[in-house]
Amino acid sequence: MQPAKLAGEHIWSHWIGEELKKIGAARMRLSSQSLDNPNTFTWESRTCDLTAKVVCKRCNETWMSDLESNHAKPSIGKMILATAPITLTKSQMSSICAFAFKSAVIGDHMNRKRPPFFSSESRRQFARSLAIPPATYVWIGCLSGNDPVHGLFKVQYGITPPRTTNGFRLYTFTWGIGRFFLQLLAWRWMRGKLRRTLVPGITQNEFWNPYSIPIWPNSPLSVQWPPAG
Repeated sequence: MQPAKLAGEHIWSHWIGEELKKIGAARMRLSSQSLDNPNTFTWESRTCDLTAKVVCKRCNETWMSDLESNHAKPSIGKMILATAPITLTKSQMSSICAFAFKSAVIGDHMNRKRPPFFSSESRRQFARSLAIPPATYVWIGCLSGNDPVHGLFKVQYGITPPRTTNGFRLYTFTWGIGRFFLQLLAWRWMRGKLRRTLVPGITQNEFWNPYSIPIWPNSPLSVQWPPAG
């Protein structure tokens, strides 16, 4: 069996670049940071054409393309340069979360110095049904309206100190464009038995309520974006 042919996946989707061209060139900032390398690498681009060659060509042209057209663009597109509050339905929030997980997996695979955080089975299941694995959480928020063409793409890893009872790994992915941003957090227990029997629960501290809205795994029937703050 021949290895899959890889294709470049846009860090910010191609349709986003086309939208931003209507108001001027986009200034993108791409950041990458991990626990074993605390330096944050940041660079800028005057276009929205950055790609990561980490997905197979067939996937990129089939279900990933459908996810962009049928989920990401209809749900996220209107928030990029929004000037008024927007009400999101439960279905739209699910679409945003699917886009968040797909993008988080891409961000994870851009770090070639470590094994993938998400298991191959969870990635295959997502490709088949857009099912997001357990112990995954998603929030949405609003970036400053003073920089409407700002972009953010950040990956961060964490791990509990050695000899911690019931230790775990963390993966955090942050993505933003225009006024909209999302953040995904995933847990993975160090011990296999805990992975099968215990799913950690996370609740947002009230301090953050004016700044971010939790939309996964317990999506409300509707939310108003941006947050009140």
